[in-house]
Amino acid sequence: MELQRNSGGTWNTVGTRTGYLTMDSPSYRTFTNVRVTGEQMRVKVTFYDALGDGLDYSIYHYWTR
Repeated sequence: MELQRNSGGTWNTVGTRTGYLTMDSPSYRTFTNVRVTGEQMRVKVTFYDALGDGLDYSIYHYWTR
């Protein structure tokens, strides 16, 4: 999972979280000191198979503060 900020049309990663997820162990992550008013943010989530190979499947959620 990557927290990204759009600065001048370029998406820059400002925080990351890696690890395994299960139904009994969800991923909660707090990112601090990344807020910039008026710039678009997104969370990018990429899924991997059991061998660690990327599945070329990413989900994005966008917002602006």
